[in-house]
Amino acid sequence: MYHSLISSLINDDGGFATVWRKALAGLDDLTADEEVGFFAFASALFRFFEASRVQWLRGQLDDEHWRSIEQQAMIASAQPGLKAFWSIRRDWHCDAFQQWFEAPPASEAGQIYNKFQPNRPH
Repeated sequence: MYHSLISSLINDDGGFATVWRKALAGLDDLTADEEVGFFAFASALFRFFEASRVQWLRGQLDDEHWRSIEQQAMIASAQPGLKAFWSIRRDWHCDAFQQWFEAPPASEAGQIYNKFQPNRPH
């Protein structure tokens, strides 16, 4: 539900889709209002990633669903605007999430799983 709410904002509001597209490329070309909207949206997106990871670590989210969310997070981590957001707002997230998000890219996902899930069976 949360994920569909996030997606619907981009799809239902043509103005925000433009802001999102511009912001992914970087923050320099955003107006002050666009930056506020982008930061609010990116904050919600990162909270979704963090909450999903916690649920997965606690066994409340199946592996298949988690892997698709993880892939989205790894793709997001490569976008210049989201990198800039993360550098400014990373401290709003717990240390474990910061370490996970800053880990190697999804191509090394097997190592990520082994390194950051001490309570999960391999």
